[in-house]
Amino acid sequence: MEKGINKQLSFGESNVEDLVRKDHPYRTILRIVDFSGLTRGISSLLNRKYGRPGYNVESGFKCLILQWIEDLSDRELERIFAREQC
Repeated sequence: MEKGINKQLSFGESNVEDLVRKDHPYRTILRIVDFSGLTRGISSLLNRKYGRPGYNVESGFKCLILQWIEDLSDRELERIFAREQC
């Protein structure tokens, strides 16, 4: 094992592949839709000189799609996102 690097997963960490079933509809969306292509134009508009860096544009766009599909409020989406980022 490399010095200073802990490769062991904690209780809070899991492999997404193990948690999400293979036939989940969101996997189909990720396979079909090119999110990096959709967000390329938006990413180029960001002004990275000021303020704290935010979330990745592609992740934010995926969250908006999820919010729309699941009919989530901003607070509900934030709770889900915060829980998954732990």
